[in-house]
Amino acid sequence: MTGEPAVLPAATRRPQQQTPPRRRGSVRRSSHIGVRWSDATADSSSELLVHGAVQDAVTDADGIGQVADAATVDCGIGPDRTVTFITADPDEPRLRTLVGHGARNGWRAAARGIVGADSLLGTVLDDVPIAVMLSSYGALRQGSLDVTSVRPLMLHMRDLCAGWAHDATPMRRLDAGDEMALPGVVLAPVDQQTDPLAAEARPPMVAGEVRRARRLDVTPGKRVRIDATFRDTWRDPGGREGILHEYVLTAALDGYGVVASIHAEPRVLPYRECSLAAASSQQLVGRHIEEVADAVRAAAGTSTCTHLDDLLRSLVAVPALVTSFSVGGYGRAPRPGADD
Repeated sequence: MTGEPAVLPAATRRPQQQTPPRRRGSVRRSSHIGVRWSDATADSSSELLVHGAVQDAVTDADGIGQVADAATVDCGIGPDRTVTFITADPDEPRLRTLVGHGARNGWRAAARGIVGADSLLGTVLDDVPIAVMLSSYGALRQGSLDVTSVRPLMLHMRDLCAGWAHDATPMRRLDAGDEMALPGVVLAPVDQQTDPLAAEARPPMVAGEVRRARRLDVTPGKRVRIDATFRDTWRDPGGREGILHEYVLTAALDGYGVVASIHAEPRVLPYRECSLAAASSQQLVGRHIEEVADAVRAAAGTSTCTHLDDLLRSLVAVPALVTSFSVGGYGRAPRPGADD
């Protein structure tokens, strides 16, 4: 044990107070993925245990909702950060080809190739790399992993995103030779939402667990309305759940599926430079919804946020949600100005 490291207060501290109610005539995809260390050692020699769940809940014009589809995933990540086992319910035999695959670089492309990006399983599997990355946070906070041991990795993150730009808070501290203070958390509000369809079943977090929770609400009409969010949390040894990152996103699509408006709102972020990335979402105005994920991947850099990019890429599921559950749709006619 190395003792608890220094912690910087979160720069943005405005978490959503509760899960919004489901809209009439909408479909909601909600999901979470949690990762915890397999033993109390919580260091680079320990296995990670990952559990994820996702559901699609459809709400009709009268406000009556039902779960249309759901799935869970469990997997183990070995000390070399490759997958040791993976199971799903309902069973998906093709996932077993991911055993032995690295859970970081190349993971998302491999998962998309098996289950698609817009499927239930695709939603959960997309978050595996971020879960693995965030898994070290609890160990660092609890002192079972030394900050100096991850310093080379932190240096490798230079110019990865706005928060890790060469002139942003973390890199300035590292370049000055200062101790790398960890980002603080914001206490998670107690969600008073009692709707059983507000989200998929989420088991209580255990001490040291890190979890990402998502929500994607899609309401068809003359314009497709989108309301999405994600939240990364950590449960400390005292049982308190703290928020590391949180964004809320609203958008509208025109009758042809083109992004007519979009707004990304930072709610909880660790460094003051992180919120500068919110404006990067505007690059998507005028893009067809089916082009969004590729556009986000192509634009990654210091004007963006890796976590916001994850949220923006999740919009890949919007077309499937619009068309799969008979709650409306957008036209397939050529967009104005599009080539024949």
